[in-house]
Amino acid sequence: MSKRLRRFIFLAFSIVFLILAPLIVLYTAGYRYNFGTGSIVQTGVLSLTSMPKSARVSLDGKLLGSTTPTVFKNIFPGEHTIRLEKDGYTSWEKHLTVESRQTTFVENAVLFLHETPTLIRETTLTAVNVNPTRSKAVYTITQGQWAEIWVHNLMIGTESLVSRLPIKTNTQIQFHWLNNDTILSIEATNEEKLTSTQIDVTTNAPVDWESDSNIVLTKRIDDVVVSRKQNETDTILAYLPYGDYQLLETAVDVIFLKEKNNDRIVLVRSLGGDQPILLNTHATSWQWEPSGTRLLYSDGFDLHVFDARSQTDETLTRLSYAITNVSWIPGLPVVLYAQNDAIYAIEFDHRDYRIVTEVVSGTNIQSFTTNSAGNTLYFFGTVGDKTGLFSRRLEK
Repeated sequence: MSKRLRRFIFLAFSIVFLILAPLIVLYTAGYRYNFGTGSIVQTGVLSLTSMPKSARVSLDGKLLGSTTPTVFKNIFPGEHTIRLEKDGYTSWEKHLTVESRQTTFVENAVLFLHETPTLIRETTLTAVNVNPTRSKAVYTITQGQWAEIWVHNLMIGTESLVSRLPIKTNTQIQFHWLNNDTILSIEATNEEKLTSTQIDVTTNAPVDWESDSNIVLTKRIDDVVVSRKQNETDTILAYLPYGDYQLLETAVDVIFLKEKNNDRIVLVRSLGGDQPILLNTHATSWQWEPSGTRLLYSDGFDLHVFDARSQTDETLTRLSYAITNVSWIPGLPVVLYAQNDAIYAIEFDHRDYRIVTEVVSGTNIQSFTTNSAGNTLYFFGTVGDKTGLFSRRLEK
């Protein structure tokens, strides 16, 4: 090989190296040529997880051949249509923006199992309740002038008669949960006369339970004083508008009150302070996040989440058709709300829009909750020609 040829080859390789080396560096850094815009852009990353796992991923209508959880690199910046699908489940789809040098996250997108509710116990809906933490469903069976109170154990499927109450034609029965949901309070109201019975649902035995709270509510002429009693000293925490307040339980370090006559709830700082009232709002239904600091509540048409730790109140949706009840799904970034004819799940992720999924269709939908694993929904209502207690799996 001649000296001249060797120099030519060396020069050629040098030129190729000088051209390719920067391109390789740029390629490694995520730069790509976008034929759509005719320019070189730095790409972004898309990270996807779902509940349940193993959902197929489509990007802009193209199936990518990967299932969740997964990460896609080198995604051109801009808006993309992301769709997750799994056989037997509802699909999830949103238009999300991917930005250069940043990761766009889809965390625990929820896909619900397609399944028809299963009737557990056929019964009327005179007075019913599903316990959110103890996996107990309570219902009433009227036998002549007596009301039988039955507790159904949702975990093992057993039923037990826990109380029999004498009733009249216009007697109204309500259930309330006390002492971290271990005590069932049965209140029967007739001609403005109230009788109360308390049952320990762990033993199904009557008990005489009294709250050990040291919070004192004192009515005055035009307000109510909230104070804490310690030994012989009362420390004033807050002043509330005049009303008939009831102290409710909560898992967080706040004082939770309900104003009975006006469907109003109040949250007060446990230590008082200059601005002791955290929340004072109209509410017809509510539920605390299991072992959490967030309160899910509705005034009948708006659905809110109040975070007692950050003191923020977020509106999830506003509806023209009344919301009758609300519930958390443990561990998932969605919550449930009921209207008379359906139960819906709405997600927290507000990007593009909040996905709302109908999980139950029926009539007279009443008390409902999920189990602690969040994979089964229990509710009272009417589905088809059957009325009573139903279960509906949300995930296999």
